Amino acid sequence: MIDQVAVRRSLGFELLAIEDWLSLDRGEKKRLLLDDRVEFLADGEEIPVREALQLLQSVPV
Repeated sequence: MIDQVAVRRSLGFELLAIEDWLSLDRGEKKRLLLDDRVEFLADGEEIPVREALQLLQSVPV
């Protein structure tokens, strides 16, 4: 299961909990995804974005 979201910022990565990612504004998430600045992680391993987004659809907000 996905346990962290890494958002690429100008000085490195900001690690977010799943709850924090889900609470972001939809427009912000879309912008980050389109700019290829997001990595989804499960136990430190990167999960492909498409797969991660499908998995996150089932997470209650």
